Amino acid sequence: MSQAETPNQIRKFNPQSLSNLAWAFAALGVAAPSLFKAIAAEAHAQIREFNPANLSILAWAFAKLGILAPRLFEAVAAESASKIRDFSPQNLANLTWAYATMGNLAPRLFEAVAAEFPAEAQKFMSKFKPQGLSNVAWAFATLGIKAPRVFEAILRAVPAAYSQLDQHELTQFHQVLLFLTYEAPELRLAPLLRDFRAEFRAAFVADEPSPSRTQGDVAAALERTGWMHEFEHVTPEGLSLDMAQPASKVAVEFDGPTHYLGDLGSAEYCLHGRFFFKNRLLQKLGWKVIHVPYFEWRRLESPSAQEDYLAQLLAPFMCVAFSVFEPSAGRNPHWHSRRRSPTAHDSVISPCSSRVGRLEYDDGQREDPELLDVEEVGDVEEDEDEENLPGTVS
Repeated sequence: MSQAETPNQIRKFNPQSLSNLAWAFAALGVAAPSLFKAIAAEAHAQIREFNPANLSILAWAFAKLGILAPRLFEAVAAESASKIRDFSPQNLANLTWAYATMGNLAPRLFEAVAAEFPAEAQKFMSKFKPQGLSNVAWAFATLGIKAPRVFEAILRAVPAAYSQLDQHELTQFHQVLLFLTYEAPELRLAPLLRDFRAEFRAAFVADEPSPSRTQGDVAAALERTGWMHEFEHVTPEGLSLDMAQPASKVAVEFDGPTHYLGDLGSAEYCLHGRFFFKNRLLQKLGWKVIHVPYFEWRRLESPSAQEDYLAQLLAPFMCVAFSVFEPSAGRNPHWHSRRRSPTAHDSVISPCSSRVGRLEYDDGQREDPELLDVEEVGDVEEDEDEENLPGTVS
């Protein structure tokens, strides 16, 4: 199917075929912009015909590849909310994970999902796989949604499911615990996870990706400006900071391509939901974080240009940044416009930034250590009432 033929061919697809096609490309990690733009348009036109499985698979596929389609996601949210009683636990897990990954707070949708968790939830929770439990809890925490019934039901199911949680699911529950501890302490639910606190943190710290070469270049440029720091500092809560001065709680984060999602219909980059969540937590913990987006850094053609750029960003913090640095014992991202001043990123950035340059897909392969694999996100299972849906991915 050529790029010119794609829209006409896609119009022949029904909802199940559209969701299957999107799933197949996402499962392979292949981002095909023209194809997904056509899928988004046709799915929006047929949205009323999508069943719960089709809706959750479609949203999951776009989120898996980090492809923003705001108009489609708005329609999927509305349609899903109206059909929420027909969603299986697996459908709910895939759908909520997708919206949280995109940093897309859809109030009506998440209110409908929360309403599906009954006061007596034991029988309902038994239908969730451990992976589904972690995905739903992580989604509500990532979007900052304080839903006590949802969290309590899931957290009370953790002891029985703990032995079946994999490394990634443990990291999700660590983030849930951070949310409950620092952003929603009034719910008083964090103690339900106290027996697993150490294991969750250990998994989370071990799951952090290796620093990139460009991050090393930023660190070197910072040192040339006189801003001494720890490289890959890990906070007591387990959050990793690229370059940090722990005593003053000032940090510099290099936001590489894996931090961003791409909108097919506009000239914008948007911050991955996980990183927006991280930035919220850091702000709550008192950190002042300066962000260096990769699409701004790559325009700096000389060491002096790099130093000038960083000096401008650091200027508001000079009085503390150069005087209180003391190495600590432990070494080791919703819409916003292009930076207008050095203080635009001085704390926590918003999810999206005006695009500078072309969004790159590298022939469909995105090197993204933060992007979850299919088996980590949730199996796309065959529905008993539907034929020819993608089978379980193992």
